[in-house]
Amino acid sequence: MQPQRFKQKKTKLGIKAAKIQKKQLEKQLRATVIKAPFSGVITKKLIDLGSVIGAGTPVVEITDIAKLKLTVNIPERDIQKFKMNQSIAVSSDQLSGQVSGKISNISVVADKSHNFKVQITVNNGNKVLRAGMYGSAVIKSDYSVTNLSIPRKALVGSLKDPQVYVVRNGKATLVSFDIGLSEGDLIEVRGGLNASDKVVVRGQINLKNNKNVKIAQ
Repeated sequence: MQPQRFKQKKTKLGIKAAKIQKKQLEKQLRATVIKAPFSGVITKKLIDLGSVIGAGTPVVEITDIAKLKLTVNIPERDIQKFKMNQSIAVSSDQLSGQVSGKISNISVVADKSHNFKVQITVNNGNKVLRAGMYGSAVIKSDYSVTNLSIPRKALVGSLKDPQVYVVRNGKATLVSFDIGLSEGDLIEVRGGLNASDKVVVRGQINLKNNKNVKIAQ
């Protein structure tokens, strides 16, 4: 009876070891299959045939155009009009009309032009749009643009208390004005200045209010 029990015990140990080996082999087999985290189209290969790769090595780039993201630059004056999950109408040259998108991200840091990046997620189930296309976001507003603007470098002080030097009667006069939208190197003027005003755009550091100046020809 002793040898029989020993044989049964040895058999059980053999079965247990075989199961462990099977799990290890199955794990190794699963590691040979690469699964994408989402459906899409392979747009770039990052390895060559026969390359040796390890865990975590990128092999391809996959693009999913079922949902696209449009990034727009919003001046700081208007950034408070945009909220997370807000619906925004989006248009493109490739669309006959508009599609609805939702704001998915709003930058908390402005760029050098005092614009904030707003990201809009657009459903593209019909695959009409493609990644890399230009698009426009439309938001309803009662704000009107005056088309009068000055170079940003003419600004004296901050955007909260904007002032510029204007040459009037041969003197540099410090004038406050109402600021509008900012786009690149230009700032919109909503009030306080006229189209005929001669605004000083350089050398302001050497000027004082009511100081005599001469316009260089």
